[in-house]
Amino acid sequence: MSDAQANEAEKNIEIWKVKKLIKRLEAARGNGTSMISLIIPPKDQVSRAAKMLAEEYGTASNIKSRVNRQSVLSAITSTQQRLKLYNKVPPNGLVVYCGEILTSEGKERKVNIDFEPFKPINTSLYLCDNKFHTEALAELLESDQKFGFIIMDGNGALFGTLSGNTRDVVHKFSVDLPKKHGRGGQSALRFARLREEKRHNYVRKVAELAVQNFITADKVNVAGIILAGSADFKNDLNQSDLFDNRLATKVIKVVDVSYGGENGFNQAIELSAETLSNVKFIQEKKLIGKYFEEISQDTGRICYGVEDTLKALELGAVEVLIVFENLEINRWVLKDSNGVQTILHTTKQSEASNREQFMDKETGQEMEVVSSESFLEWIAEKYRDFGTTLEFVSDRSSEGNQFVKGFGGIGGLLRYKVNFEQLAEVDDDDDYYDGNARPSPLRSVMTASINSSSTPAISFLGPISSYTHQAALGRFDKEKYEYQPAIGIPDVFEAVQSGKAELGVVPFENSTNGAVIFTLELLADRHSLYKDVIICGEAYLDVSHCLLGYVSTADSPVMSGTCTPTTSTPSPVKPKTTPLSSLNHIQRIYTHPQAYGQCEAFLGTYLKGVERLDVSSTSKAAEIVKADKTGTSAAIASSLAADIHKLDILAKGIEDRDDNTTRFLILRKGVDTSATKVDVAAKSMVTFTIDHRTPGALADVLDCFRRYQVNLTSINSRPTKIVPFQYIFFVEFEGNDFCIKPGMRLSNCFYSRSYGLRTINRSLTLPAHTRKSSTQSILHKELTSRKPNIIYDYLSPTPSHLLNISLADFLPPTCYPANFKVQDLTLPYTTTLGHECSDAALLPQSHHLVYFSPQIPHSALLPDGTDPLQSPGPPFVRRMWAGGSLIFNTTSGEQLRLGNMRAACIERIVDVSVKGREGDEKVFVNIERRVGLADTGDELRMNPDAKSSAIVSEKCSVSDRNYMADQQLLQRHHVDNNDNIGQASLVETRNIVFMREKDTTTAKEDCARLPKILRPTRKPDFDVRITPTQSLLFRFSALTFNAHAIHLDPQYCRESEGYRNLLLHGPLSLVLMFSVLRSQLQPGEMIKRFNYRNLAPLYANEELRVCVGKNADKSNKYEVWIEGKEGGYAVKGSAVVGPLDTGDS
Repeated sequence: MSDAQANEAEKNIEIWKVKKLIKRLEAARGNGTSMISLIIPPKDQVSRAAKMLAEEYGTASNIKSRVNRQSVLSAITSTQQRLKLYNKVPPNGLVVYCGEILTSEGKERKVNIDFEPFKPINTSLYLCDNKFHTEALAELLESDQKFGFIIMDGNGALFGTLSGNTRDVVHKFSVDLPKKHGRGGQSALRFARLREEKRHNYVRKVAELAVQNFITADKVNVAGIILAGSADFKNDLNQSDLFDNRLATKVIKVVDVSYGGENGFNQAIELSAETLSNVKFIQEKKLIGKYFEEISQDTGRICYGVEDTLKALELGAVEVLIVFENLEINRWVLKDSNGVQTILHTTKQSEASNREQFMDKETGQEMEVVSSESFLEWIAEKYRDFGTTLEFVSDRSSEGNQFVKGFGGIGGLLRYKVNFEQLAEVDDDDDYYDGNARPSPLRSVMTASINSSSTPAISFLGPISSYTHQAALGRFDKEKYEYQPAIGIPDVFEAVQSGKAELGVVPFENSTNGAVIFTLELLADRHSLYKDVIICGEAYLDVSHCLLGYVSTADSPVMSGTCTPTTSTPSPVKPKTTPLSSLNHIQRIYTHPQAYGQCEAFLGTYLKGVERLDVSSTSKAAEIVKADKTGTSAAIASSLAADIHKLDILAKGIEDRDDNTTRFLILRKGVDTSATKVDVAAKSMVTFTIDHRTPGALADVLDCFRRYQVNLTSINSRPTKIVPFQYIFFVEFEGNDFCIKPGMRLSNCFYSRSYGLRTINRSLTLPAHTRKSSTQSILHKELTSRKPNIIYDYLSPTPSHLLNISLADFLPPTCYPANFKVQDLTLPYTTTLGHECSDAALLPQSHHLVYFSPQIPHSALLPDGTDPLQSPGPPFVRRMWAGGSLIFNTTSGEQLRLGNMRAACIERIVDVSVKGREGDEKVFVNIERRVGLADTGDELRMNPDAKSSAIVSEKCSVSDRNYMADQQLLQRHHVDNNDNIGQASLVETRNIVFMREKDTTTAKEDCARLPKILRPTRKPDFDVRITPTQSLLFRFSALTFNAHAIHLDPQYCRESEGYRNLLLHGPLSLVLMFSVLRSQLQPGEMIKRFNYRNLAPLYANEELRVCVGKNADKSNKYEVWIEGKEGGYAVKGSAVVGPLDTGDS
């Protein structure tokens, strides 16, 4: 199916959903005028509608009836809440329905619906009534390709329209026209004159009625007009001056029909099929016609009825799912007394007449209803999960009526033949039922677990005729097994793990192109999805590829000698075969990536530059090519696929090597306890991960095999996707008693897992395996074991002074540090080096944030401009500042002073945690930063010739002395926990959260989403309003040596992170809170402890409010927070203050 057809199918489903919604809304009725219908067209403003609703709320408050007033006000409030979900009107407009309706039991129920229609709605509407108004929605259902029909014969005329799959007769009338020969003694001339006059009047009437039916508000309401009839009336009308010129220009076809009236209408539709090829009614007839054609040819590639169709869907066999648009079937999920869920599909008649189907067989009571919904609504939401296309059809055509009445209104066109009789036998056998299995959304209908001893199932990578299917057929007795084709390799693993298949067959390795990456990825099993799947055998298949397609009518230029192919592959690698026919017409190749890699010499020579499209299997490629009637596609597949899909073989044996062989793995669930140890050649597999930072770790592991004389046959690897450049290794070796060799174990491994593998037709005794460590434990071990990062800096007054200047225009003077005056921006003069600086030179609290920047080159930065020092690596590539805390040393002698003193920041990762569901995890990295004076390190580095230390000698290099200084610094600042400040001036903790990458679509959706607002519960005692600018963010980025793109690049924010503008730095918001809190402290007081959490982003060019509130119970505690422009918490903090300890007694 082409993209255009797929889009049309999607649109039809949206139309069906709107039809159902209209039907429900029109049936709803309420008490009083409490049902609101609101439609906002595109390019209108949400604010305008919100203002109008606010005015309506005031008006409705005057309604005398209390009950009606409350209902109306409630409906308006609900509508206002719905509008708050949108900051602008969606591209197609916005439709909102809110209010209270009466149910069939006479109870009131609230309805709140808001959605963007599937195409632009150009109506502006607000009504508060006792019903919902759906007229504008009904207009959406009118197809852009609505056609008018005029059917004329000697008995009358009919006016009809065809729009989508709706055929309507809008008007018809009859006439009594004279025949060709008069009766009653009239002269021939008189009769001819009267006859012509009546025919003229007939044409005039048709022309007048055409204007009435096909012109509305002076505009033609159809895309085209078809004139039809059994006589010349249609031509007379078409050529008449009486026929409105606006309609005459819309005539797209004139057809001859054998009938008048509705039969002529139907025939005219048929004869106009080519012209009306875009009309859904014609498409519907063609689709059902194709379905009936498959039945007549007995291909077996159709299904019908709910149960068989659902089974075919579960197998992934349904290419096109056909469903009657008014199918009245309910889908029930029931739970029995044992907690086992059952899926049931019923009609209203079967629900009333057969209540036994709802009964628990053990208790005799009705089962618990977990859920009940329309099957149509369920399938409209779930069809994509089954890999099919959904088409709704009507019963208006004769074909549609036959499909509904004769086949139950549901069926499908299949990709391959399915044996429903065998599936029925499985369903009817209680031994197959897995009573503990809970049906998943994608597997709800297949409650049978294929593990019977009579007909065990083999799952293989399908479709039918794939190379994997051929390998399975060659490996097992086909009479003893049921073969189940799977859509992808993951489905084979899932079938084996769930027990639905006893065995699984998957491709593993090709002799030409190497390992199959998809299978290795699943054997890695990073999330323990297939923890019970083991390898119990293998199969080999000599693979010979063919190029399949449709033969062109032109002779092969290669065979005719008109050209010589130019090879794109280096000599001596040349193709070993030539095409059997011309390939000039081939524009694209459908292939499995492995198959393509095995045929590069042929493809590079004869099909160089042709578009390559990868699919799940070679048989799938053949299926697609068969469906492409343009004949310009080709597939790499087997000769068997050519026979099954009726394709021409354009070239045979196109593989690069004659010995091209693929190895397949046989999978099963759990260890075969019946297997016994035998003294024959066997193979095993083990997977493991090592500490990639330890030199020689991999060599140590592999040396175990050498020491115990175990012969390795292959080794492969895949990334762990947890830590960059860490790998999972897959090792195959000869032997079946690896784990029982005395003393033999794999050392230096984070985890290991053993698989067993035996040669063809031999069983295997398998060793036990241990589950791999969780993502959190591995990340915790890797990140917390990183060595501390020591950053030295001289406490020059310049960075602090520049920070003061940057904030001067945004803060009131009361928030300035004591040593800063806006009237004199000259850099303060420092005369003293060391501890003797006065208290006026104290580094303002929080200003340490513009010192101790990460000292790494540009080439080491990550793509978003951040440093990699605390990053866990891919896939966690986005970071945000989540919060932290600060503890300050209150001893005067340990304070940081702006006297060009040398200080150090010791930065280490102390904790790592992973939160969130799988696929949306967030990694929280907790970082401790100890900042203090670097006296020891300073002495050694500034005076390398000092004789006071034995480590400073002529034998020590500069790097050795620096290393020794670092170690002394680490020792001096070592403490057991971060609550002990020790000799540090301050201890800061930072909580950084790392997240997965966002695609552009998700980022833009997040950007448009309204934020959640958490409003403060108290009013501040003091506040400062600030509007940070882009320039301020740039200055702070420069001061902190921070190149993170979320502070510098607005486009990156919107398209990669999902934020509407540049974000305020986490440290900058901290500086602002400290600055405002400082203004409320008494002389001599300092902040002793500060904790904070970032709750919502703060944006450039948007006003924020920094608030301070004193704790009513304790005078030394403050609450400090920042509110965003919406008035909700953005940052929330708390502070403990106290006096600076000067040491005076």
